[in-house]
Amino acid sequence: MPDSDARAPVPTRLVLISDLYVIPAEELSVKVRVLGCIAELPSHSYPYVILTHNSFELAVDNSLLNTAYRVGEWVSVIGYLEAEEPAIAPNGIVLRALTMFPAQHALSGPLDLGAYEDMVRARQQAGF
Repeated sequence: MPDSDARAPVPTRLVLISDLYVIPAEELSVKVRVLGCIAELPSHSYPYVILTHNSFELAVDNSLLNTAYRVGEWVSVIGYLEAEEPAIAPNGIVLRALTMFPAQHALSGPLDLGAYEDMVRARQQAGF
Protein backbone atom coordinates (compact mmCIF):
# COMPACT_ATOMS: atom_id res chain seq x y z
CA MET A 1 0.00 0.00 0.00
CA PRO A 2 1.54 3.38 -1.03
CA ASP A 3 2.46 5.91 1.63
CA SER A 4 -0.26 8.60 1.53
CA ASP A 5 2.16 11.21 2.96
CA ALA A 6 4.32 10.92 -0.17
CA ARG A 7 1.56 12.64 -2.17
CA ALA A 8 0.81 15.33 0.41
CA PRO A 9 1.72 18.90 -0.51
CA VAL A 10 4.96 20.29 0.85
CA PRO A 11 4.18 22.25 4.04
CA THR A 12 4.71 26.00 4.00
CA ARG A 13 6.90 27.63 6.65
CA LEU A 14 5.70 31.00 7.93
CA VAL A 15 8.77 33.25 8.21
CA LEU A 16 9.71 36.88 8.52
CA ILE A 17 11.79 38.42 5.72
CA SER A 18 14.56 39.03 8.28
CA ASP A 19 14.73 35.25 8.91
CA LEU A 20 15.83 34.75 5.32
CA TYR A 21 19.06 36.66 5.89
CA VAL A 22 20.35 33.84 8.11
CA ILE A 23 18.81 30.80 6.41
CA PRO A 24 21.30 27.95 5.82
CA ALA A 25 22.06 27.16 2.16
CA GLU A 26 20.64 23.63 2.51
CA GLU A 27 17.21 25.12 3.29
CA LEU A 28 17.00 27.25 0.15
CA SER A 29 14.53 24.94 -1.57
CA VAL A 30 11.88 25.20 1.17
CA LYS A 31 8.41 26.60 0.64
CA VAL A 32 7.73 29.71 2.71
CA ARG A 33 5.09 32.34 3.32
CA VAL A 34 6.14 35.93 4.00
CA LEU A 35 4.43 39.25 4.56
CA GLY A 36 5.97 42.39 3.13
CA CYS A 37 5.34 45.83 1.72
CA ILE A 38 5.96 46.29 -1.99
CA ALA A 39 8.85 48.74 -2.31
CA GLU A 40 9.64 48.25 -5.99
CA LEU A 41 7.85 46.74 -8.98
CA PRO A 42 9.51 44.80 -11.81
CA SER A 43 10.86 46.83 -14.70
CA HIS A 44 12.72 46.17 -17.94
CA SER A 45 16.01 46.58 -16.10
CA TYR A 46 15.06 44.63 -12.94
CA PRO A 47 12.82 41.52 -13.06
CA TYR A 48 11.72 41.23 -9.42
CA VAL A 49 9.21 42.75 -7.03
CA ILE A 50 11.04 43.98 -3.92
CA LEU A 51 9.27 43.43 -0.59
CA THR A 52 10.38 45.12 2.62
CA HIS A 53 9.67 44.52 6.28
CA ASN A 54 11.61 46.18 9.12
CA SER A 55 14.29 47.44 6.71
CA PHE A 56 14.96 43.94 5.30
CA GLU A 57 14.35 43.32 1.60
CA LEU A 58 13.38 40.25 -0.42
CA ALA A 59 13.35 39.82 -4.20
CA VAL A 60 10.19 38.07 -5.41
CA ASP A 61 9.81 36.53 -8.86
CA ASN A 62 6.12 36.81 -9.65
CA SER A 63 6.54 36.22 -13.39
CA LEU A 64 4.23 33.16 -13.27
CA LEU A 65 1.41 35.19 -11.75
CA ASN A 66 -1.07 37.42 -13.50
CA THR A 67 -1.39 39.98 -10.73
CA ALA A 68 -1.02 43.72 -10.52
CA TYR A 69 0.00 45.42 -7.29
CA ARG A 70 1.09 48.89 -6.25
CA VAL A 71 4.11 50.20 -4.40
CA GLY A 72 3.16 50.55 -0.73
CA GLU A 73 0.72 47.62 -0.75
CA TRP A 74 1.17 44.90 1.88
CA VAL A 75 1.07 41.37 0.45
CA SER A 76 1.46 37.77 1.53
CA VAL A 77 3.55 35.58 -0.77
CA ILE A 78 3.88 31.80 -0.83
CA GLY A 79 6.71 30.33 -2.86
CA TYR A 80 10.01 28.50 -3.00
CA LEU A 81 13.36 30.02 -2.03
CA GLU A 82 16.24 29.87 -4.50
CA ALA A 83 19.79 31.21 -4.52
CA GLU A 84 20.46 34.24 -6.70
CA GLU A 85 23.47 36.44 -7.37
CA PRO A 86 23.83 38.97 -4.51
CA ALA A 87 24.21 41.72 -7.11
CA ILE A 88 20.71 40.86 -8.37
CA ALA A 89 18.86 39.95 -5.16
CA PRO A 90 19.31 41.92 -1.91
CA ASN A 91 20.41 38.95 0.22
CA GLY A 92 21.33 36.40 -2.46
CA ILE A 93 17.88 34.82 -2.27
CA VAL A 94 14.86 35.09 -4.53
CA LEU A 95 11.36 33.84 -3.70
CA ARG A 96 9.70 32.16 -6.72
CA ALA A 97 6.07 33.04 -6.04
CA LEU A 98 3.36 30.41 -6.35
CA THR A 99 0.72 32.85 -5.13
CA MET A 100 0.64 36.45 -3.97
CA PHE A 101 -2.36 38.17 -2.42
CA PRO A 102 -3.16 41.41 -0.56
CA ALA A 103 -2.53 41.08 3.18
CA GLN A 104 -6.03 42.36 3.93
CA HIS A 105 -7.47 39.11 2.54
CA ALA A 106 -5.79 37.17 5.35
CA LEU A 107 -6.68 39.58 8.14
CA SER A 108 -9.84 40.22 10.08
CA GLY A 109 -8.87 43.80 10.92
CA PRO A 110 -6.15 46.38 10.41
CA LEU A 111 -2.56 45.23 9.91
CA ASP A 112 -0.75 45.12 13.26
CA LEU A 113 2.88 44.33 12.46
CA GLY A 114 3.89 43.83 16.09
CA ALA A 115 1.14 41.28 16.65
CA TYR A 116 2.01 39.59 13.34
CA GLU A 117 5.69 39.29 14.28
CA ASP A 118 4.76 37.93 17.73
CA MET A 119 2.47 35.34 16.13
CA VAL A 120 5.17 34.22 13.67
CA ARG A 121 7.73 33.86 16.47
CA ALA A 122 5.24 31.93 18.64
CA ARG A 123 4.50 29.52 15.77
CA GLN A 124 8.21 29.04 15.10
CA GLN A 125 8.90 28.28 18.78
CA ALA A 126 6.01 25.79 18.78
CA GLY A 127 7.61 23.98 15.83
CA PHE A 128 5.25 25.08 13.06
